[in-house]
Amino acid sequence: MAMFKSKKPGITIVETLLVLAISSALFVVVIGVFNTRKKTQVDDAARQVMDEISKVRNQAQQGQGPSSSTESAALAGNELFGQAIEFTDNKMVVHKLMQNAGKDKSVSEYGSYEIQMPNQLQWNIYSTSQCGGGNFTSCQKLNINSVINPNWTALPGDLTEGNMFLVFRNGSGASYALSKNIGSAQYSYAIFKNYAANNQPYLQLAFGTIGVSGSGGSRQLNMEAATNRYFALFDLSIPNNQDLQVVK
Repeated sequence: MAMFKSKKPGITIVETLLVLAISSALFVVVIGVFNTRKKTQVDDAARQVMDEISKVRNQAQQGQGPSSSTESAALAGNELFGQAIEFTDNKMVVHKLMQNAGKDKSVSEYGSYEIQMPNQLQWNIYSTSQCGGGNFTSCQKLNINSVINPNWTALPGDLTEGNMFLVFRNGSGASYALSKNIGSAQYSYAIFKNYAANNQPYLQLAFGTIGVSGSGGSRQLNMEAATNRYFALFDLSIPNNQDLQVVK
């Protein structure tokens, strides 16, 4: 009886191509899951930013006062006024405000602390262009249903990055967009008469994870190329009104 040796079948070209196709598909799925998870994390960080803003507002409404002996000494003889958030690059600076007992009733701070932006998010408070038309920038309009000024406009010159205060009043939580620069009579947070309806606009503040616009691009251009973009929206005429818009 003739003996035959069994031969192990080799891997055919079709089988090789099938394995490569499955591997490629799995790779695409893994990358997609990774990107989705990363996007979810950044979205969660953006919501955290809004929660921090809400927390500062709540502290003002509840009349939260000094948290150290130094702050107590600075506040002595004056009245609690509220809290303000200053927006600058990768952090928010919270200023605790008091109203001075003097005749002018001016407003000043008696303490401050910082809130770092999570997940590499940064503010884009520059106001070099109008909102709309795909512009990723911060701006305001008279109110959400404005007829006199229906278009978004750039923030007033004083309300730029590092110089803008979103102020929440003690007790009521009433909100105002004012300037840190005490030299500006029209927008200065230090001047009590500026806490009026004309400084309670519908406000859009842009923030995101900074992108890369190309070699030598400015920070503003890099922010325009942000890989994740968000708008923090506030109708300052309505207490406790804020919303997060995911742009990209």
